[in-house]
Amino acid sequence: MPPTADELTLVQRILDGSEHGDRALFDSLQTHEKTFVIEVLTELRSSGESHSLNLLWELDYKCRPVTIKEFLEDPYYLGAVGPSLYPAWREVLEEVFSPGRRVWEFILSGSIGSGKTTVAVVALLYKIYTLSCLRDPQKFFEMAPGSPIVFGLYNVFKYKVRTTSFAYAAGFLELSPYFRDRWPRNPRRTADIEFPDGVRVIHGSDELHSIGENIYACLVDEMDFMRAGATEEDKGQAYRLYTSTARRMESRYMRLGEIPGLMVLISSKSSQGGFIETRIAERVGDPRVFIADKPLWEVKPGRYSGAKFPVSVGGRESDSRLLTETEAKASPGKVIWVPVEHRQAFVDDVDAALRDIAGVATEAEQAFIPSRSDIYACCDATRSHPFSKQEFSITISSETAIEDLFLHDQLLRVIHSNFAPRVAASSSRYLHVDLGVTGDSAGIAMGHVAGSKELQKASRVDGASYTTRAPLLYIDFMLRIVPEIGTRIDFQKIRDFIYALRAYGFPIKYVSFDGWQSEDSVQQLLHHGFEAGILSMDRPPKPTEGHPYSYLRQAILEHRISYYAYERFLTEAVNLKRSVPKATHLWRVDHPVYMLDSGGRKVRGSKDVADAVGGVVRHCMVLDPATQDSALPLVGAPPPARQRPRFMDDDEWVMGDDIDFSRVSGIIP
Repeated sequence: MPPTADELTLVQRILDGSEHGDRALFDSLQTHEKTFVIEVLTELRSSGESHSLNLLWELDYKCRPVTIKEFLEDPYYLGAVGPSLYPAWREVLEEVFSPGRRVWEFILSGSIGSGKTTVAVVALLYKIYTLSCLRDPQKFFEMAPGSPIVFGLYNVFKYKVRTTSFAYAAGFLELSPYFRDRWPRNPRRTADIEFPDGVRVIHGSDELHSIGENIYACLVDEMDFMRAGATEEDKGQAYRLYTSTARRMESRYMRLGEIPGLMVLISSKSSQGGFIETRIAERVGDPRVFIADKPLWEVKPGRYSGAKFPVSVGGRESDSRLLTETEAKASPGKVIWVPVEHRQAFVDDVDAALRDIAGVATEAEQAFIPSRSDIYACCDATRSHPFSKQEFSITISSETAIEDLFLHDQLLRVIHSNFAPRVAASSSRYLHVDLGVTGDSAGIAMGHVAGSKELQKASRVDGASYTTRAPLLYIDFMLRIVPEIGTRIDFQKIRDFIYALRAYGFPIKYVSFDGWQSEDSVQQLLHHGFEAGILSMDRPPKPTEGHPYSYLRQAILEHRISYYAYERFLTEAVNLKRSVPKATHLWRVDHPVYMLDSGGRKVRGSKDVADAVGGVVRHCMVLDPATQDSALPLVGAPPPARQRPRFMDDDEWVMGDDIDFSRVSGIIP
């Protein structure tokens, strides 16, 4: 049997490489293997055929597999489906399965509706076809006779697989004469797909559905939308499924570092730091990994006129937005050019359009505080962290106290030999402490009401505009305390620092702790004459009050809060997510298992400092006399009266509804 054109091309590449001194692969062979390779190459170069190569094929194969191009074009194989694939995807498949490539991880990302799942199913069917050409697949892979060889199809939910990749695979098989007549599936099996020689296609949604299976290849769809993990150890559904199937592919089939199967990972991107975005960044440049990340207009180019407009992709400190051509030329950030046919979608929701149409992840997607530029705009560049370290440990066994690292001059001045606050010395201070246990950090923050700000708003009832004044908030300090490995944070040292703050002259009005092991600290402070209590940042203290985190969100969006650039707080604030636990209809604010800091480094997710700042803001808004109705006059047409502060009357999302405040109110700079 003569060699194919692709094989001749591969041989020519090997010969050309050898001529340029690239002998690494050849030198790694044993003596008898080198002899055979030289014999094959000599025969192919002299006559275009190699009897030795044909004999080698015939030892393992009943027939030589056709190329992916022939598989997609020949009606006998998948020719009924191949012509419907967009040219861009056919080129991708030909590259993935080109001679000399040893791709075992195939990542498909980009826009929704571009045919990623179809391409992935076709790739797995080609892998199934190549197995069907073997005389004895189990013997070829050195497995026990009769051992199943399994292809896995996975999605967020098991039922979703039945209507997507599993349904596609079953339908494509019915259209192929080869799979109907030459290598048919077992008609009595409906829960999965069973071929001759023990080759099966199963489906599921998590790692439990792959346990004990000899996974040869798999397809995992919608990975960015799988369930996130609750802890650092529990890294989420996507990670567990990926590692579970990868380990099975390696342990069953890997030879000399090569895995003959194929893992196909599919998803549009949910957000920066999502599984697919992170996986692409980690695997770029790996020759065993092929990444196809395409926007809709590259997959379907015939639908567009060619005219485009620029869009700035939001970063950590900026929001995504449409640009003029002049702005695009001067923009220092990432700019993409989008066909004008999609302009309205980008005007309506730029972040959603970037994700769904352009296949680009942004940090704003699903963020609790959608505007990163507003988070950074509230930073006062003239202020700095009033501690000698950004974060530090205070443990039971250590002699270090928080006050030892406190930079007094930052927040205090000396008047008549006594300390006094530098800013608003007579204003009541509020503190919130988010405690931590072994392995967890603690967050502490203090702040006060620093005045008021005039806001122009529109009533959501009738659209009438009105003017109101809302409190300006000032965060004196925020601090993250981290535990040392195997030790506990010393809560007494946190209480000692609160005592010291009062001794320095701060008029502390109220101190709160989160619910975890806080009762003792509350009692200790009450015993020392403080007003203290427990505040959970997960739920409203009472039904008539807004969610504790809503006050922080609103203050940031209205630029009514001032704080300094504390790295951990900014990272946490940018990464806060809104979620609704299964067991309740009450929403809460969560953090991801991992998040990206200002340098783009992956760090363990947290919200200790954000909780502390959020608690302070809540106290300022609810407890301070300056926030009551008499101090916040309205001008114009007020909304209907309610039993809560007037400046919140038109913001019903604080009661639990998911309304984007920034879209329904105007803000006076």
